[in-house]
Amino acid sequence: MTYTTYKDYIEYLPGCLLENLDNNRLIFTVTTGRSGTGYLAKMLDKIPEVAAFHEPHPKFSDFLREVQKDSDIALHFWILRKLPSIAQTPENIYIETSHLFGKGFLESLIGIGIIPDIIILKRDFRKVASSLYELNVIPGRTQEGLKFLLHPDDPEVIPVNNWENLNDYQLCYWYCLEMERRMKKYTKLITELGGKVIQSRNIFYKDNLTKLLKQLDLEKYQSLLEDEYFQQSHQKVNTKDNLKRRNVHSDFENLDKLEEQVLGMLAEHVEC
Repeated sequence: MTYTTYKDYIEYLPGCLLENLDNNRLIFTVTTGRSGTGYLAKMLDKIPEVAAFHEPHPKFSDFLREVQKDSDIALHFWILRKLPSIAQTPENIYIETSHLFGKGFLESLIGIGIIPDIIILKRDFRKVASSLYELNVIPGRTQEGLKFLLHPDDPEVIPVNNWENLNDYQLCYWYCLEMERRMKKYTKLITELGGKVIQSRNIFYKDNLTKLLKQLDLEKYQSLLEDEYFQQSHQKVNTKDNLKRRNVHSDFENLDKLEEQVLGMLAEHVEC
């Protein structure tokens, strides 16, 4: 498979912006969200040669629904909005920690001929699903869920029959399984195309943050981020506690059973 179909579209960008893009390293995250993306951007932005942002404008989320219906919209988003914005950043390394990148936008960037590095940022499925449930961000069911998450009626996702019968927590858990599938898919794809894939989990731990810096080839800034880590370690970033409307453990007695039901419905498509 080749990814040169849309490469000529990049000619719409002014030459000065193309030159900046050629000299920049682009790094994006593939993740579920609720996984520390806000904290990661805040830490990496302290590095002098890095411009790190958490879901900046122009936002992937503004076009997520349209992109599920028409992949060309993602291409136009890159050409007309995102790449011109990225090209204007003076730093050599651009990092964006958005969980939307892996939801229909990655393929179009590759189609243009730009191979990014990606950070696969993981967190325990139950913690992610519980957080989404408590914030009422439900795939295919709430306004926030539709804006930010994939759902079972979207194209090229793990199919689940009669998904409307799943409860809110189970839909959030399904979403985590779908994003895990995409993490594996994009790890293989980016590696084959010569990009770098960085795997990370629980970045709030200092050792994991140090390991991440090494994988990014930014270990020379370890002492800088260690100082920042100790200043930030007692602070919580983007917890959204004030927005949580319910408690998953109060609403459900047995999360194991609910998760097993979802896994049973997806047995043909998911490695249990």
